[in-house]
Amino acid sequence: MSNVTTLTSQPKSSREVTLEAEQRRVEATKIIAVLMMSFREGNASKDVAEAYAAALSDLAVSEIAEVANRFARGQVPGRNNAFPPSAAELHAEADRLRRDRERHERIMTRGTEY
Repeated sequence: MSNVTTLTSQPKSSREVTLEAEQRRVEATKIIAVLMMSFREGNASKDVAEAYAAALSDLAVSEIAEVANRFARGQVPGRNNAFPPSAAELHAEADRLRRDRERHERIMTRGTEY
């Protein structure tokens, strides 16, 4: 008889889930504050950064960081780079990048766009 122990993942407690959500919110708020500081006309207040983080709460922190970097570097076509993006613009760019990645993945796995 074998003494193999089966590992199962334990569900996270509500406290763990809350701590993870708070950690994501804090990270997102920092990313947004840095983004706003990169624009001369940007408002880098904590309240503004927290409002943006709340509006982007359905995105992964890595997605927020990616789109923030794209805006800060002027890599988002079709916009005035003198002004910071709105939360809606950040979200739209994250959605666009996600769609592009999914399309690329489909092409790579199936060899077609459809």
